[in-house]
Amino acid sequence: MSAHRSAQGKAAPIMSPPPRLIRIAGGDCGRDDCPTVFTTDRGTVAIQGYDVDKKTPAGESVVEIPVGVLKEAVRALGW
Repeated sequence: MSAHRSAQGKAAPIMSPPPRLIRIAGGDCGRDDCPTVFTTDRGTVAIQGYDVDKKTPAGESVVEIPVGVLKEAVRALGW
């Protein structure tokens, strides 16, 4: 794993190869800039959301998404 600088200027690990993302909720804005929940080919969930100003360890970040997008993801996963 190597590292790059995140928007907050901290070193962030780069996972190689990057995971394949499958959209399961949100993301219907048409410009790829909306909160979205994805599943990955690694058996994980990835979240695209609005940055939250919170100190985190290198390679981590906190994002905010609407509750409705989270509920849509939970239904899509059958939870």
